[in-house]
Amino acid sequence: MKILPMCFFAYPSQPPDLDETIEHAIDEMNLAGTLQVYSWKHFSHPGSIILTEVCKGIDACNLFFCDLT
Repeated sequence: MKILPMCFFAYPSQPPDLDETIEHAIDEMNLAGTLQVYSWKHFSHPGSIILTEVCKGIDACNLFFCDLT
């Protein structure tokens, strides 16, 4: 089985259309089968501090993508 590079994509939760657009792009990149892309939503667990989980997710990945707009 091929091990794919893990990528983290950080972006703001607002505006809602940005969230939808980026999550769709993440789905498309994952379907392409060349990367495993995650966003902060993948690391958000009930009862956990989101910042801690996001930092763990970033540390576990090979690449970091970020929308700073």
